[in-house]
Amino acid sequence: MNLEERINRAEEVKNKYCEIIKKLPILEGSEKQILWANDIRKTYVELVNEFVAYKFDKKRLTPIIVNLVVINYMLENIKEARFYINNRVLLKCGYEAMAERFALNKIKRPSDFDSSIDYLVSLVRDGMDIDNIIKMLNEKIKEK
Repeated sequence: MNLEERINRAEEVKNKYCEIIKKLPILEGSEKQILWANDIRKTYVELVNEFVAYKFDKKRLTPIIVNLVVINYMLENIKEARFYINNRVLLKCGYEAMAERFALNKIKRPSDFDSSIDYLVSLVRDGMDIDNIIKMLNEKIKEK
């Protein structure tokens, strides 16, 4: 992808994020878990909102796009309150940490990569279509 295509794609995933947060799925768990997880998810969305409110750094567009694709997928598909509860400490590390944890649990990465997000970024830079990230995440979910 050239720079213009990456800029357009970044705007697409940012717009999709804005749509997703308007209609987040109802969480599943006990009443207490759901209340707690909704608060955690709300804080997470606020972190991501701060990030997407700024103009994207053109030098980091590919990692930004990959993170947002994973975040979008996560927010749209995670319905278990326990995911947010179990990962609440990651809020202190920033929005990328929770996306990384989610990707780490879903995508098998080679051992020479420290991060699942870095692995996905390398695949995209090597020519993989960004939509394949969603396919990879879907395949892992179907395996369960």
